[in-house]
Amino acid sequence: MKAQYYEPAYDLYYQYDNYRDSSFTGRRFSYHTVAKSVTKYHNAAVDTLGTSIDGKNIYGIKLGSGPLKVFMWSQMHGDEPTATMALFDLLNFLTANDNMNETRSHILNSITLFIIPLLNPDGMEKYKRRSAVDIDINRDALRLVNPESQILMNNFKAFAPDVSFNLHDQLPRYTVGITHRSALLALLAPAFNYEKELSPNRTRAMQVCAHISNVLSAYIPGHIARYTDEFEPRAFGDNLQKLGSSTVLIESGGWKNDPEKQYIRKMNFLAYVSALSALADDRISKIPLNYYDQIPYNEKYLYDVLLRELTITRNDKDYLIDVGINLNEIPAAGHTGFRVASTVEDAGDLSTFYGNRDHILTGYRIEPGKVYPKTFESIDQLGNIDFDSLYGKGYIYVMANDAGSFGRQNDYPIIVTVPDFDKKERKNYLTIGNAANFIITKDGKTRFVVINGFLYDTELKAGYIKNGLIIR
Repeated sequence: MKAQYYEPAYDLYYQYDNYRDSSFTGRRFSYHTVAKSVTKYHNAAVDTLGTSIDGKNIYGIKLGSGPLKVFMWSQMHGDEPTATMALFDLLNFLTANDNMNETRSHILNSITLFIIPLLNPDGMEKYKRRSAVDIDINRDALRLVNPESQILMNNFKAFAPDVSFNLHDQLPRYTVGITHRSALLALLAPAFNYEKELSPNRTRAMQVCAHISNVLSAYIPGHIARYTDEFEPRAFGDNLQKLGSSTVLIESGGWKNDPEKQYIRKMNFLAYVSALSALADDRISKIPLNYYDQIPYNEKYLYDVLLRELTITRNDKDYLIDVGINLNEIPAAGHTGFRVASTVEDAGDLSTFYGNRDHILTGYRIEPGKVYPKTFESIDQLGNIDFDSLYGKGYIYVMANDAGSFGRQNDYPIIVTVPDFDKKERKNYLTIGNAANFIITKDGKTRFVVINGFLYDTELKAGYIKNGLIIR
């Protein structure tokens, strides 16, 4: 090694693009992309471990020859792909030949690594959490109903790892404690019983978490949290901890302006290499346990959009109100992209919360949007509309004769309705659980429109509306 306790993450932060797998450019990729990628590693052992419910191969990759055995798996939830991308980056690093040879050789001579980059290919293909029979694989560690669960448990027992990494994604709305800072990563050494007792294995897992937190804080200070450690007797992480492997949970959360989680992917890559290097050096055992205890807990104090200090009028009386909105992803056809369906999550005094998009609107009024009086024969005709002109006059709804023939979302930045549009929708424009569709005015003029939760400035012509909705 270059020096005792050399930290490779500090060099790899700047060299990451050398190892970033270009097959993966965003969160939605195909099973074919994964199946093709596993064939690249000629100096690793690639095996088919079995098949999913729908008959897709589940692959395992082994490399290294060291005495310490490390097991890593990703995407047991099909809509949690960040770690899958980062694992292929890790494999590119470990099979490269460059100025980092000393580091990788030390890791591979000290550790035998077993990686399952994609455990739930059926869920991944449909970008959904559960297996093909809608069972949560991470609540199947006892019954082992899913073949995917059996593959994970059987290979765990056969490999008998010293350390395991259980890799997931969490919603981007989690925060580090009661702050505005998003939890880019949440770490956990899962409990193995309700009493949350310590053991040598769980202690080592805590030290691995503390090490990752210490190293990555150089790049994402204040954005690392600790996941709740309530014991879940059906979960794999809790059970593998009980079975004697130091199990580390890593949840990939949110980072501003990183919707495809590519910077988060990079942080995962650094976490993996750093942790493996520290395990190879036996640095982990020297980390004080209180470093783990100092990591703040995961909390949920973020909305996707937070509109503050608006005025709403009821029965000729004004009220001050904040509005918290979340933008929920709906997989598009083919599951290669997504549309958005918004929800008004809460309203009132939200001063203790934060928004990924946070707007102070003191002095502005929230009001129902208007319905454009012309009825279009077809939604396709909306491609000729000057939406800015409509927004400025407060129109956020348009009627189309064929609106009833489509699903819930449309690709235009407007709300499309059927000709006999129920005006109650406008009257209930601010209802918890409904979509966020309204206008924001000042001195009687429309300054902002909120269409499907997206805020657009009519004066500056600034903002982005990914898609509208269809309301029957």
